[in-house]
Amino acid sequence: MTSPRSICVGSALSDKMIAANLNADQLARMVELEPMHVHDLESGKAIMNIDELFIFSEFFDCPVSDFFIGLYDFGKHNEDFIAGVTDEFFEKYLLTYFRKIPDPLMKRLMCSIVRQTAEMDKEK
Repeated sequence: MTSPRSICVGSALSDKMIAANLNADQLARMVELEPMHVHDLESGKAIMNIDELFIFSEFFDCPVSDFFIGLYDFGKHNEDFIAGVTDEFFEKYLLTYFRKIPDPLMKRLMCSIVRQTAEMDKEK
């Protein structure tokens, strides 16, 4: 099972690829990794190891910490929700706060996280 941390790190990789106008195959060739593995990293299906983290950090000329910005322990933030809330409540909650995000890139990241999480749950 993929952890939420993998998804966030993968989303950061995806954002950097989009900014550089690269797809997984192109990036894989440039950093000498398997294309499917880069795709799995980007989608959060694989966990990025420290060597890969440094490879991508050097390639994109960014600090390693760029891959972890905004990452936190999801398990510690469940107290916002009482037991038994409905899907309708969650949808309204998400939409209310989503509309308050001013940065389009951050909105895309949030959509990507939701999509990837739904796809992970589908695989179970």
